Amino acid sequence: MPAELNQNVLKFRALADSNASLQRELSEHFKGDAWDPGAVVALAAAHGLSFSKEELIAAFEQDDALSDFELELVAAAGVAPNCGTGNNV
Repeated sequence: MPAELNQNVLKFRALADSNASLQRELSEHFKGDAWDPGAVVALAAAHGLSFSKEELIAAFEQDDALSDFELELVAAAGVAPNCGTGNNV
């Protein structure tokens, strides 16, 4: 049975899905063939939501239902968000 997803990760994903300004900030951390989970964690902390890089990556690995915004990030960066390493998948 998979571990329970961190609720703050889920809250941050919902916030990002509904906040155009936050989406622009997040887009800056999905460039080329890499993404920066540490920067995403820091951005979430700036919005009052605390979780680790590992919890963020685990959420993407366990929850394969990406939002429209998350799909756009993946397409723009050319990476799978669950890789966490910046390698194309």
